[in-house]
Amino acid sequence: MRCLVHLLDDDGSISSCFHGSVRTMWRSFLGNLSSSLFSSHPNIKLKFLNSCISSIPSFPWARWPYQDTYAATLDSVQGHMIAVLMQLKPRSQESLEAFTRRRHCYCGKLASKHGRWSQQWARSICSWRDHAGRRHDPGSWPSPVLDWHGADWITQRRLLASSGLASRTGTRAGRGKVHKHWEESSSGSSGKSWA
Repeated sequence: MRCLVHLLDDDGSISSCFHGSVRTMWRSFLGNLSSSLFSSHPNIKLKFLNSCISSIPSFPWARWPYQDTYAATLDSVQGHMIAVLMQLKPRSQESLEAFTRRRHCYCGKLASKHGRWSQQWARSICSWRDHAGRRHDPGSWPSPVLDWHGADWITQRRLLASSGLASRTGTRAGRGKVHKHWEESSSGSSGKSWA
């Protein structure tokens, strides 16, 4: 289901929304490539990426639970776009493998220096959690929604519905992959330091 810029999956996955955002990012990136952009200073190219391209997923990504596989894909897209913009050429007598490794290292360093998109995503989740937790507006709906059926409720459901070695919550209508809850990533349970 489409809701503003979000694509909501019926199984709680972020797959459709994430991949839709990546497709939109590539469309915007390729649509804006020009000789003037290629000839501009590297800082201008990176500013273009951070202002025009990363802004596409930055609206929905506060809703996405942080997941390492999606984060790696986001960083890979960023590195690929940097590689296209920087137009590195192989040196004479340089093997394809050595050139690929050099380009990958160069683009990775630039991405780290100017901010990896996966880290911006993680910080956005924590920022939204902190904002909703402050409860400035008692009539606002995000705080009650975040408090409804939180981690404690899931733990209680597991205690009631599990048997033997199986860990079940008894909350699903059908079989399928159990997707990560937003609350799991907003609490920093993956052990990363995002602040």
